[in-house]
Amino acid sequence: MVACTVASLVFAIVHLEMKANEIIVGLALNIFATGMTNFMLVAVLGATGYFQSPLIKGFTPLEIPVIKDIPLLGEIVSGHFPLVYIAFLLVLVVHLVLYRTPLGFHIRAVGEKIEAAEAAGINPKTMKYLGLLISGVFCGFGGTFLSLSYLNLFSEGITAGRGWLALAAINFGEMRPVRALIACLIFGFADALALRLQQFGLPSQIVLMLPYVVTLIVLGASAIHRERRKKVVLKISPEKKDLKLKVGA
Repeated sequence: MVACTVASLVFAIVHLEMKANEIIVGLALNIFATGMTNFMLVAVLGATGYFQSPLIKGFTPLEIPVIKDIPLLGEIVSGHFPLVYIAFLLVLVVHLVLYRTPLGFHIRAVGEKIEAAEAAGINPKTMKYLGLLISGVFCGFGGTFLSLSYLNLFSEGITAGRGWLALAAINFGEMRPVRALIACLIFGFADALALRLQQFGLPSQIVLMLPYVVTLIVLGASAIHRERRKKVVLKISPEKKDLKLKVGA
């Protein structure tokens, strides 16, 4: 998490201070991180492909008292890694911060209308630095789950493109935490379904494509929904248009 926060700080400096394009900087950092971790895997740990050791103590599943004994509900709610429950809690925390605190209002103002934020006396650069550093902490949190819960090892390409799925979830959620959570649940379901389908002898290439195919379908449906909503908003009756012109006059 510390390493990812440092990477986010580098991103912030290059983008905000040197005015580099954020997409190019993000892609460059992703390529650098992939190469650097693979290099360190060989140079520091002397391993190739992956590293696993009994010295690495990962998280163990958490059984919730009483709930774990309830049929069906216990299987769904209990028995997950602690980071899973923390992740759900963080969605609520982020929602409350963004929509119930002055800090959240400042962050949203800078993201939605930077000119209005400046006019209100908000420092956009400070808010951007803060937002990027917090996002670095959360990204590191995701990596922590992969390496210390889901797999309990490190391997080349350990994320397997999940970071891009996270971007798709944010796009589907229209920058809203709860909606992004729903998108993540859909993508997670597709990933779990792909694992189960391997038991039926389907070609592995098709099975591994499933989460990304679902992502494209969800994004396409989301884009169509947004376009329809825009058309409804822009459809103004002649009477309301005349009234608006009179008020303007």
